[in-house]
Parts: sequence; C-alpha cells; structure tokens
Amino acid sequence: MTSDSKDSNESSNQSSSEVYRELVDIKELFKSIFRQKIVCISVFGVVTLYSFFSAITRKPTWEGEFQVVLVDSSGTELAGSTRFGGLGGGVLSGKRTIFTEMKILESPMVLLPVFNFYKDQKSLLSVNKEQDLSGIKYRKWIKKIRIKKEDDTSVLTVTYRDVEKGLVLPVIKKLAGTYQAYSGRDKKRGFAKTLKYLDEQIDIYKAKSEASLSASQIFGMENDLSPLMPNEAPGDRDIREYKFQGRTDSSFAELNPEYQRLKAAWDVKRIEKQLKILDASKDINETSLYFIGQARGLTEFGNFSSRLSKLDVMLASYSSRFKPNDIAIRNVQRERNILITEFITSMRQYLEAKLFDAKSRLASAERPKGVLIKHRALTREANRDVTILASLESDRQRLLLDQAKESAPWELISIPTMKDWQVGPSKRSTVYTGVIAGFVAGCASALAADRLKGILYSLNEINSLISPKLLAKLSANATRDWDEDINLLAKYYEGSNKNVDSISVIPVGNISKKQIELFSKKFSVSLKNTKLIVSEDFTNAVNSKKQLLLIGNGFVTRSEIKALNQKLSLVQNPITEWVAIESDV
Repeated sequence: MTSDSKDSNESSNQSSSEVYRELVDIKELFKSIFRQKIVCISVFGVVTLYSFFSAITRKPTWEGEFQVVLVDSSGTELAGSTRFGGLGGGVLSGKRTIFTEMKILESPMVLLPVFNFYKDQKSLLSVNKEQDLSGIKYRKWIKKIRIKKEDDTSVLTVTYRDVEKGLVLPVIKKLAGTYQAYSGRDKKRGFAKTLKYLDEQIDIYKAKSEASLSASQIFGMENDLSPLMPNEAPGDRDIREYKFQGRTDSSFAELNPEYQRLKAAWDVKRIEKQLKILDASKDINETSLYFIGQARGLTEFGNFSSRLSKLDVMLASYSSRFKPNDIAIRNVQRERNILITEFITSMRQYLEAKLFDAKSRLASAERPKGVLIKHRALTREANRDVTILASLESDRQRLLLDQAKESAPWELISIPTMKDWQVGPSKRSTVYTGVIAGFVAGCASALAADRLKGILYSLNEINSLISPKLLAKLSANATRDWDEDINLLAKYYEGSNKNVDSISVIPVGNISKKQIELFSKKFSVSLKNTKLIVSEDFTNAVNSKKQLLLIGNGFVTRSEIKALNQKLSLVQNPITEWVAIESDV
C-alpha cells in the first residue's frame, strides 16, 4: 500500500470519527433535554401562553410619515460655500453630509420641543387629566421616530409610530414644522454670525490700510521716492514694464527711483563698452561702425553709411580700371580714412557726453542704505491691507446677495399623513415568535437544569475528565452479556501481568450494590490465579498489585470525579484503567 493511500485512509477515518463525535454530542443534548422534559415543557408553555396573551391584549401601532428634501432650491446640497464658510452654521458652514444632518435631526436640540408637545397632547387626550407624565422619558420616546435616507438621493423619510392613534397625526405635523424651522434657523444664524464677523474685520482693516498707506506715502515724500500704488512691486518684474492699477504702464516706471537707478547704471555700462570698442579702432571694421552709428542716441550720424558706401563704390570702380598705386585710388582711400576718423572722433565725443549724463542720473537716483528696502516693506504692507480690505468688502457684498437669494426651508415632498391601517404588531408573527422563543427557552432551561444537577450522564464526558484508560463498557440493561467482556478483561490482567496476585475494584459514585456484586462475582469467576478485592476505601485498595475503577454514567457527579482526581494524584502507583457500567439515561 502506498503512502498516499495510507494518508487518504487516515484522513477518511479521522473525518468519520469527527462526524461520529458530533452525532454523539447531539444525541447527548437530546437525552439531557428529555431528562428535564418537565422543565422544558413548563418553560415552553409559559412563554407560548404569554405570546398568545400579548397578541390578544397588545394595542395596535399606528404610523405617520412625511418626506423632506435636504437640498436648497439653488441646487446646493444642504449648504452653499463662501470664503468664510466655517464661521457660521447652515449655508455658510460648508457642506454637511446627510448622515450628519440625520444625527442632528435626532438630537434633543431639535426634537425637545416636539417631545414637550407630545406630552401636552397626551395630557389632553388622557381620561385622567391629572395623570403624572413625569415617567415619560425622552430616550424612550425618541425610539418612536425613524429617519431613513432614500438610496442615491437627498430625500429623508421620517416616520413616527405610537399606540395612541389620536397622537400620531398632530405629532408628525409638529415634527415636519420643527424640521423646516430648524433649517431656516440654521441659515439665519449663519448669516448673522458671518455678517458680524465681516463688519468687525472691515472696520479693523480700514484703519490699518489708512495707517499703512499714510506711512508709505510720508516716507516716500521725505526721501524723494514716488508713491507706489496698490499692486506695484518694483524690481519684481522687468524694469521696462510695471503693473500699475491693473495695466502695464512704462511711463509710471520712469518716475520710480529704482527704475531710474537701474536704467542709469545700465546706460553707463553700455556706453563704456562702446567707448572701449572705439578705443580699439585698429581692429574695428566698417560693419561695427555702422551698427554703432545706428545705436540709440547716434541716429544723427546715419549719413555716415551712405557716404562710406559711395566711396566704396568709387574705390571698386577705380580698382578695376587703374593700377593699385594710381593717384585716383590713393585719393579715394585717403578720403575714406578721413571720413572714418572724423566719425570715430565725433562718436567718442557724443558717447562721452552721454556717459556724463548717465553718471549724473545714477548719482541722483542713489539713496542711503536701507531706504529703498524700508519703502518697499511699507508699500507691501499697505498693498496687503488694501487687498484684504477689498476682499472683505467683496465677501460682505456676496453674503448680502446670498441672503437676498435665501432659499425656502427644506422642501416637503409629501404632506404629513397617517396611514389608515395599523402597522403592527402582527398577531400571527407574535404567536410564531412566542412559539419559537418558548421552544428555545425551554430547551435552554432543560439543559441548564440538567447541568446544575451535576450528574454526569455521558461516558465521553467522564472519560475526558479522568486520566485512566477505559477498558470496557458493560450495559446496565443487558447484564447477561457481561460474561464475554469480563472474560476478556480477566485474560487482559492475567495474560499481561504474570505476577499480579490481587486486583482491587474501586466503585465510584452511586452504583447499585446489585450491579457491584454481579460484576465482582463474574470477574472473580473469570480470574483463575488472582484474588479480587472490592472496596471503596482507597487505603485498602492501593495495597493490591492492580486497581480497577468501576464508574457508571448517571451514578456519578462532577464533584465525585473531582475528588477522585485528587485521590489519584496522591496514589503512589497510578491507577491506569477503568470499566464503565453504561446506563441508557
């Protein structure tokens, strides 16, 4: 046989044994219930009768309902949003989830007026006008209200149930009105809180912006600096284009000392570089002279190009007709050189004059160290205050516009009504539930009663509580069949233990004397060379070479098994076997 087949056989045997144990456990449960059938039937009868009585006498329950949409008419769910959305509740608190609103609608803050109305109406409908209603608790009453969200919508279905039919419709109407009032109240509170905050901030920033603008302008006038307007940021953009009052305006930049200083410094560098080029006239060519002549500020020398071109044309014409040393060619070359020399001299004088002018402007634009930085900081602060003030004023206008367009309270899409039929309780379901509950309670009570008696009826449970090994099971109802098992038991002892001269049988529990005598008689007959001693006294029993426990299910308690285990732990030679007298109980 292969290892795979062995493993499969072992697994099948194990699963079979598990199924058997489960069946045995179920069988023991049924036996336990049957033993306590009086308890089971009594509890079942009481619970069932109570369910019948409850079904007959219990008042019918009536239900009213309405539906409400948690969406503003503008289409915004629950709440709009503004820059200052977190300052107030309602439409200004940002979007609340529907589940948050459902929890708020179940809170005492909203429902306490409805609860007080309910008590007033109950007092009016009561026959006893002086009835004490202090025993009515809010926590118990709130369970009558159910709020359910319809799937994939912002619609809530609100229901109210009560056994007092005359209370359902007034309470459900009061509930609908309270919810609508809550939605409008939330918005109004939000508007009021946010408007108050904006007004306070506008007053603060009006004073701050006036003070910062005044400080910036006074400092600019004291240091001959042009006043910077809001959104002006010198040095942050190209000096040729500045943002001024929402547009690009290069003329305003010319009034700025920072612009003048940078422009003058760049002019000085540019002119000094041009002068260096002129000083290196040996390496300069006509093309460079032409572009220098076309530079800004030198347009009056533009005719130099045309004059030079004429001389070049003339020189080319003479070169094709005369020899290189011809006097005509030399005259043209001399005139050309004189033209270039005059142009360079005039250009140098002009550039030197421009350089002097640029250096003068640079000196006039310079300020003491830190003046421009402080001016810029003052201007930036003034710009920030003005911007915040404008934003606050814009938010206030938007808030007033939202308030003017304030939508109606949450829309009711169904009128609060009461159903014409009772919604519960169903007498049939009450009886069915009572029968099932009675059966479960009866079985549980029977099992508990059987457990409390402490008697062990299951051999499997006894075997699990003690350490000795079970050798044989003798049926208490079939004593005639004991012979074969007892003969095998005798052969087991005399065959495996040649030197055993005595065996002590120790009955445990309340086994009948008749069964003990019958077992000892048959066992002593089967034993040929071994003396049999029957004694409940452990002191006498341990003197024998071998000891055998005799235990019967239904005749031993858990406390007796516990005492047995304590005695077994004190015995020097451990007792390793026991025989069961199996009773069908």
